[in-house]
This record gives sequence, structure tokens and C-alpha cells, in this order.
Amino acid sequence: MTVELHIPDTVAGCQTLIVELTQVIAEEQQKNLSLQQQVETLQLEMAELIRRAFQKRSERYIQDPGQLAIDFGNSPEAADAAAGLAEAVTESQGPTIEVKGHTRHKKPNKPRNEQLPAHLPRYEVELPIPDNVRFCEEHGERKVIGYDYRETLEYIRPQLRVRVTKIAKLGCPDEAACGVASPARPQGLVEGNRYDTSIAAEIITAKSGYHLPLYRQQDLFAGSGWTPSRSTLLNITAAAGDLLPPLIDHWRKDVLASGYVATDDTRVTLLLPSVLPTVIENDPKSQRIHEVFSEAMQDDKPSVTARMWAYRSLTVPLNVFDFTVSRHRDGVDEFLVDRKFQGKLLADCYSGYQGISLRSDARIERAACNAHARRKIFEARVGTNPCRAGWRSGGEAAAEREDVGSAGLSAESMGRAATVSDGSPAADRQQ
Repeated sequence: MTVELHIPDTVAGCQTLIVELTQVIAEEQQKNLSLQQQVETLQLEMAELIRRAFQKRSERYIQDPGQLAIDFGNSPEAADAAAGLAEAVTESQGPTIEVKGHTRHKKPNKPRNEQLPAHLPRYEVELPIPDNVRFCEEHGERKVIGYDYRETLEYIRPQLRVRVTKIAKLGCPDEAACGVASPARPQGLVEGNRYDTSIAAEIITAKSGYHLPLYRQQDLFAGSGWTPSRSTLLNITAAAGDLLPPLIDHWRKDVLASGYVATDDTRVTLLLPSVLPTVIENDPKSQRIHEVFSEAMQDDKPSVTARMWAYRSLTVPLNVFDFTVSRHRDGVDEFLVDRKFQGKLLADCYSGYQGISLRSDARIERAACNAHARRKIFEARVGTNPCRAGWRSGGEAAAEREDVGSAGLSAESMGRAATVSDGSPAADRQQ
């Protein structure tokens, strides 16, 4: 389609037409330039998308000319700037304190012991003697004058065996009316007594001691000739867990009877169940579980931050763990106060421990953790008053010696757990 162009007859009209056409051409050129820039931008975006989708990760980086490079101080200007900055920081800090350097002494290497453990059972095998060694060409058969011994460690794969228990059936001859009598069947972990407690002990040890999940234990048992399903191993573990509370109670009593207990807790993420557990009447822990789970489900939380508490006796080498769904003090009270613990409790400054002496009718005396106090002293040393920190270190050592002696325990038995009791004169000296 062609457009007729009317050309004026006068010179002034032609000049006006030329000006108008020049403006139109400039506008079109500007539009073309804008469209060209848009095309280039779209092409770059398309190339970036293709690179992200199809190229290898090691090739997915394209240097952006608009991105500034990091200066690693290789240039002389950067070195001068760093030196000037260090000098300015030194001048602003005022006088410096020289600290004597520490010389690390290398421990001597222990002599290498190639002997196998003496407690392992041993058996002897005599090496066959070939004829060219047994007989001498000049004197005939040689006699044995002694032996050299070489020990070789062997590994015997764990073996499984099936115990067949014969259960007698008793009856009166020619007296069918008496029926058949037999002894009571022994009770087992699962119905039918198909799995011995030794199987449960191996599963629990592998899971809790060696951190092997059940699906890996399947392969271990399969190597010995029995391939159990994962549900079977889980049922045996659950059945064994029902028998452990008396043993746990016995250990708990030993820890609490010692009179000196240290405790601390750590966070554990607990996934919420699909159904709320049933509340057990007169059970504070069950009520707390229901309360915490209900609140989390109302907030649409997938999990809660539970707590695993460790209780360790300072005189009996036992650790007892207690699990709670929150850090509420009722967990500590249930373990210590309700069970009538009497003695010293070594703990941090958690609020649940602050009033435990009142809640236990003064049966429990809380002792502050010396490791926390030591950390505060080290923090003070890097502060503005290192002299005061050094004074507190000396006072801390004196307080430790006094409190350990008054408690009737040796420094070796307390170790780093040496404490300063609340309100004692030694603790007052450190204020």
C-alpha cells in the first residue's frame, strides 16, 4: 500500500514538509532502538534460562561485567590501606598488654605394642613338617628341640542356633478320663517365645550402642543365616522396652541415693503424632504432653522442641536420662522432688533450679556449676578489667578447695564438677 505524498509548490511549504519528515524519521529510529534493546534483553534472559536448565553445575557461572570483583589485597594500594587501618586500630585501643607466648610440648610417641590381647582364648596348631626338613642327608631323622610361636588373630562370625524345648506330656496309662498334663509354657518376649532375650539384647546394643538402624541390622542377621523383617526387629525391641522400667528405676534409685547429682539438658526436635495421646489420670507428665501437643497442633506446628535431661551421680558411675516434651520445671520436680532426693544438685542457672530448695523443703541444695563461672571469668579477661578477672580466678580456686573439703569429697572425685554452694562465704568472696 503506497501513500501519496503531496509536495507543496512553495519553498516555505517544502521546508515545513522536510522538518516534519525529519521528526518522523527520528521517532521511528528511537522506536527501533528501543525494540532492539528489548530483543537483546530477551535473548540474554533466554540464554540464562537455557544455561540454568541444561548446563552442568560447574559451567553455570557466567561472569557479570556489572558485578564488582572482591579485592583480596594483592595490589599495593590494598596493602597500604590495610597497614593504615591496622595502625589506626592500634592507636585507638590505647596501651597494649603483652602476653607471654605458649610453647606447645610434643608428647612422646608411645611404644608400639604388637602383641594381641592376653584375655582372648587361644588354641595351638602345629605346622606340618615337610620331609626335606624332617630328614637330614647325613644323620637321618631330626628330633624336635623346641618351638617358635606366632599368634594370628581369627574372626568367627556370630552364630545363630535354634533351641528346641521338649515339653513333656503326662497322662495316666489306660485312664483317658484323667486327660493330659504338661508343665506351663515359658513366657517370652513375643507370643510363642520364638525369640530369646539374647536376640533382643543384640538388637538394642546394635541400635543404641553402635548406632545401627534396624534396616542395617537385617543384613547383619542375614549374614548369620536368618533374614528378619524390619517389623519383627521393631516388635522385639518394643517388647524388650516394656521390661526395662524396673532396671531403669533401680539405676535411678542408685543415682539419687548417692546424694550428689549433676544435671543438664539438651534440645530434641520431636515430631507431633497424628493423634493426641490419651491423658493418664493423676500423671503430670501425661497431662503436660497433652497440653504441649494440643497447643502445637492448634498453631499448625509439625514438631515441638522437647528436652533430654541427663542426671549423673558424682560418686556412682551412672547416667540416667529423662525425656520431657518441654523445659517446664515439672520434669525436674518429678525426677528429683517427687522422688525425695536429698543432697546437692550441681546445675546451671536455669530458673527451674532456682527455687528447688524451697520446693523440696530444703532437702535439695543447689550448687552452681564451676564451668559456667570459669567461662564468665575468661569473658572478663578479654574485657576492660583483666586485673579483676585474675583476682576472681584466685578466689575461685580458694572457694573450690574450701567447698570440696566441706562436702567430704576429694578433688579427684569431683574433677571439673567442683562447685560453690549458694550463699556460702566462699561464694560471697567472689562477688
